[in-house]
This record gives sequence, structure tokens and C-alpha cells, in this order.
Amino acid sequence: MLGAGGDAAQVSRATGILTGLYTLSLFLFALMRGHLSDRFGRRSILLIGLIGFGATMMTFAFVENLTAVYAERFLSGMFAAAVTPVALAAIGDLATTEEARARRLTFVSLAGIAGFCSDPCWASSLSAAGPM
Repeated sequence: MLGAGGDAAQVSRATGILTGLYTLSLFLFALMRGHLSDRFGRRSILLIGLIGFGATMMTFAFVENLTAVYAERFLSGMFAAAVTPVALAAIGDLATTEEARARRLTFVSLAGIAGFCSDPCWASSLSAAGPM
């Protein structure tokens, strides 16, 4: 199991690198994916991003080497860059007025924040219930 044998400093450094690689990849590829979605259509780029992101998440469950985990997180960020900005652009495209666009984008943002805030509650409840 990754991280089980390391001290706190090693685990902390690995966690920081994983977070940084994901964010860096997201930053590097988001503009390119937005441009590609303008050129080839939102649906195809969004579908590629969702399939790729799903595949990287599934492979994450089977990776046991830290270097491979780093590569997986970079690829995850690369495919997430095809999902988040393209989905927001598609939502903006579907709005008929500026007010509707603002309302829809605010709702999506609030949904993401609600998920981010509620996930620790669900995780602690599930962990308190014990192994399944």
C-alpha cells in the first residue's frame, strides 16, 4: 500500500506533488481544450475528456508504484481540462440571456462547492460505519 511505510514528511511531499501535478496539468491543457471545443464542437471534446478521465480514475485503483501514480494524476488533470471548461462553455452557450447564463453558471459553481463541502461529512460517516 502506497504511503503505509513512509514517514509523515514523505507522505506529505508525495501528496503535495500529486496535487501540484494535477493542477499543473489542468492549467496547461485547459486553454487548449477550450480552443479545440470551439473548433471541433463541445460534445466531442467533452466525451473524450469524460472517457479519458474515467479511464484514469479506474487505473488509479490498480497502480502500486508512486511514479505511476504521478503519471496517472498528470493524465487525470489533462482529461479534466477537457471536462470542466468545456462543460461550462456548453452551459453558457445554452443560455438565451445574460441573466440566464449567470444563473446557470452560479448554480454549477454552487453545486461544486456543495460537493466539496459535503464530501468530508459523507466520508466520515462511511468510515465510522466500518468496512463494507
